Amino acid sequence: MIIVQERWNAADAASLAALLQAALAGAPPQDEPQLVLLPLADGGGEAGEAACLARIGGLAARCGAFVAGAVTYATGTVGFLVDPQGRAVLRAPKTLPDLAEGYADAPSALAAAAPFEVARLPLGQVALLVGEDATAPHLVRAAMWRGAEILLNPSRESNDGQFAIRQQARMARAYENHLCLATASPLSMLRDGGFEERLPPASALYDEWAQPVRAAGGESFLRVALDVEAVRRRRAEFFGNLCVSTRPTIYAPGYRAAIAAEGPSPGRPTAGGAGPSPAPATRAAWQAEGRRRATGYATAHPRRADAIDRYDVLLGQVTVRHVVDAASADAVIRRNLDHALELTGRFAAAPDTRLVVFPEFFLQGSKMGRMPQLFPVAGIDLRSSPHVERLARFAQDHKVHLCGAVLEIDPDWPGHLFNTAFILDDRGELVHRYRKIQCADVFGFMDTTPGSVLDRYLDRYGYEGLFPVADTRLGRLATAICFDMNFPELHRALALRGAELLLHPTAEPHNVRRRAWENGRQVRAWENTMYVLSAALGGEYWEPDGELSLFSRGHSKVVNFDGTVQSVADGPGAVPLAGQVDLRALREARAEARLCPLLWDEPRVYEAVYSGTVTIPDNLMQGPDDRPYAGGRALNEAIARLTAAGVFVAPRRAARTADALASGGY
Repeated sequence: MIIVQERWNAADAASLAALLQAALAGAPPQDEPQLVLLPLADGGGEAGEAACLARIGGLAARCGAFVAGAVTYATGTVGFLVDPQGRAVLRAPKTLPDLAEGYADAPSALAAAAPFEVARLPLGQVALLVGEDATAPHLVRAAMWRGAEILLNPSRESNDGQFAIRQQARMARAYENHLCLATASPLSMLRDGGFEERLPPASALYDEWAQPVRAAGGESFLRVALDVEAVRRRRAEFFGNLCVSTRPTIYAPGYRAAIAAEGPSPGRPTAGGAGPSPAPATRAAWQAEGRRRATGYATAHPRRADAIDRYDVLLGQVTVRHVVDAASADAVIRRNLDHALELTGRFAAAPDTRLVVFPEFFLQGSKMGRMPQLFPVAGIDLRSSPHVERLARFAQDHKVHLCGAVLEIDPDWPGHLFNTAFILDDRGELVHRYRKIQCADVFGFMDTTPGSVLDRYLDRYGYEGLFPVADTRLGRLATAICFDMNFPELHRALALRGAELLLHPTAEPHNVRRRAWENGRQVRAWENTMYVLSAALGGEYWEPDGELSLFSRGHSKVVNFDGTVQSVADGPGAVPLAGQVDLRALREARAEARLCPLLWDEPRVYEAVYSGTVTIPDNLMQGPDDRPYAGGRALNEAIARLTAAGVFVAPRRAARTADALASGGY
């Protein structure tokens, strides 16, 4: 594949022919036609889409290559892919406004359902999203569920302070959807009056493990190998498979409800209540639309009169002893609680510290989550546990809100165990309880997620019970747990309900996913304009009196609402990590729509794909002893269904080697 960094004009056939010829001249020979990805054209769309595609198609046929790119017409910016016969095989109207360029005098397809077309080519299943569309989580997810293995992203990037985080967002999209994402951005653009403005190098290929191959600088072409078989092998693996672990059936009802309410998203009603307004077509109109959306969101989520806008936070990165048997369970939990409160006590007493966050499993360890016989003696009942009472006294004494995650038992759900995050306010009252939506049970563990018992869960708590947000003096607080961080749908659902701080109790090991998880924290913060406070487990004792293991790697973090890292515990072990929250600054950022992706979320664009997709069926756990996910069974069944439907492609079987054949192997 050849990614082009040179600017081009859609009306200048001679220059484009020379550019394609130069790109292909340096490419290594291969059996299949090359794919050339052009950036967003630097003009030339005045003749209209049909004329431009005819011209580009003729050039593609002359050079015998696939050619992709995007052109801005009077009707909006549209991406294209033409094949070596000159036929247009993909068309993708741009959804988001031109945020990177500070809005442009062009409309977009903001209010329309996107087609999410996929071309099934010899080199793989290809989709196309233009510009900032490739940073939008729902758009990339929808393209994947339509079958995309390769996502082409013709773009034009500029350095506006969010340049780096937009590249990180593209990397996150590749990892979350196990696909290859290729971005082409020019190194310059021609401004009115003939001035040539230099642009930063942004062309890159991001693979399914979030490993980037980036342009080094001013090179004209980035020549990269597309390993689609690696994508197919990754999608065929059930463990950690984010494509099939995502539960669209959890999120789709919320999208349908937002559309039915005549507002594209909560807090942003359309004028007159008559459905979505047409997308603006001028820079001034886009600016006005941005102000309208920001005002609507702020009105829907007003500041409390008793709010504290600026305060310190403390992440208690503890080491934990695992509960391993019934006889020692209570003593182990008490010992873990002693450690947690001793680690944070002196810092929590500081007058500016208002919030303390502990990791996942900080009281019981994680071993009991696999031993159902320990549930009754080691599970935490948040409404009656003496350990929670002690945490409540700590919150009262230190005048802090307190968050953590425990393995929870609930008399209303006999026999079930939930992985639950909780928040106690500074009076010691339980003001928030969130049960982990993504992961855990789907890999065969014993704890229950709401999707496993969805109908009964909704009957008891309603749809909003899936996405709780606590409106407190410290702002609107929400939680997510560990693996949840990989699912942008959850965080967007919380942000649309007003969440300003995402508290993230987690317990992450050293492994190949580290780079993507760290990147994901920053991207979640930026794409929702929210703080992310990630309190991580710093190590564990597999036996209560055994040796300390650093399998859990620590690295707790405070991430600012713009995606920058404020503070980090740069290793494992027991660490009290301090940071600061400034909610006034966050709200000012949410008032600047061009820099706030949250405000441009439009369920109308992608709802049909979510509503039409089933990965893991809901309600698989009919009783507490059911093991519907054991051995990855439900995930493997989902992979098989998606493969049968053509969404996934089965990887090729390994070829027999000469040595294996000679020895009679395989």
